Amino acid sequence: MSNTEAAIAAAGGSIHDFRKATRKMRWWYESLADFMVANPSATQNDMAAHFGRQPATISTVINTDAFKAYLRQRRAVHVEKLDQSVRDKLFNVTNKSLDHILETLDKKRDSIPLEQLRSLADSSLKNLGYGVTPPGGGVNVNVNTTPQTLHVAVSLEDLETARQALKRNQQSMTIDHQPDEAVRQARQDGEE
Repeated sequence: MSNTEAAIAAAGGSIHDFRKATRKMRWWYESLADFMVANPSATQNDMAAHFGRQPATISTVINTDAFKAYLRQRRAVHVEKLDQSVRDKLFNVTNKSLDHILETLDKKRDSIPLEQLRSLADSSLKNLGYGVTPPGGGVNVNVNTTPQTLHVAVSLEDLETARQALKRNQQSMTIDHQPDEAVRQARQDGEE
């Protein structure tokens, strides 16, 4: 098993599909795919110049199903390596930051205000999924093309206050349907 096949297997790809797709490929096709992954903005002319081929040859190669399948696999392996690298760095940053916070807490535990400690503990618990939800619950809004139902916890007092405000608003917008005396007189004069 080659290094490429091992990487594809580690990324969850099919070695059989890889071998089947690459059976018809020439030796430099792999280099072309690697070049395309490393230089995503390269044009076909750039690739042709790099490999000493004609742009038409590059176009023919990159449009074959076998090459497209191989390039997809190489990109998947590249993305997985890149993602893993970023995850590892973020883990190290988080780990060192938490170590520093713990060290500071150990050294200055008597001089740190209780409110700061409480805030730190609350945010730590929240990040671990143990945080206390605020009274009334939080509101999550997901924007999708499909209709969604939104459930919000509201106290009876808040609901009654909202109803009263709505009634006041509707009463202020109500149009008096009884014409005043001047309008009534004008209508009568127009009919005569």
